[in-house]
Amino acid sequence: MILLFMGPSGSGKTSLVEKLDIPVLISSTTRKPRPWEVNGEHYYFVTEEEFDRIDKLEEATYDGYRYCLSRQEYEDKLKENPIVCSVMEINGVLQIKEKLPQNEVRVFYIHAPLIDIIFRLWKERGFKNMVRRVWHAIKTNEFKNAKMADYIIDNSNGRFDLTLVSIKSIIKLINYLKEKGVFDNDRTDRDYYWADVRR
Repeated sequence: MILLFMGPSGSGKTSLVEKLDIPVLISSTTRKPRPWEVNGEHYYFVTEEEFDRIDKLEEATYDGYRYCLSRQEYEDKLKENPIVCSVMEINGVLQIKEKLPQNEVRVFYIHAPLIDIIFRLWKERGFKNMVRRVWHAIKTNEFKNAKMADYIIDNSNGRFDLTLVSIKSIIKLINYLKEKGVFDNDRTDRDYYWADVRR
């Protein structure tokens, strides 16, 4: 199973994923590595020709460079781990949901108020970068993608630890139901989760 985390830049999705103790899938890209980046750890850095030969689960182009998640990366990590995860934008999420079975994909939308996102990005990346990222999020409707998610998780300022506990609890539920074979039935983890929330 693959867990896909999406949300506006500054919502905290990457920081949360790094704390989950679940293998993170590594994307491939045609851009050159930055000084601190390690091949096979941050990205797989490939040529245009190598990129064209990849069997892709999803792909996108940013600033003239191509990025993708390969089917081989997904299948190799899945051989050793029942659940893997990735941080992704909505277009990548939609592509993966088209190529993988429905019961093998779960999407988490990480929500944070716009004011929290502005302060986080301003502090971490500077004013100009903050403006660019917030404008991109508004222009691409990143704040409206929650409707595509199976789970919507609030990560407002001061809630990081609680948010992390919530995500880990859902993953624990998913693991339990997979072990019990519930995913072969009509009732899924989402039904169990929302039934419990409504109590």
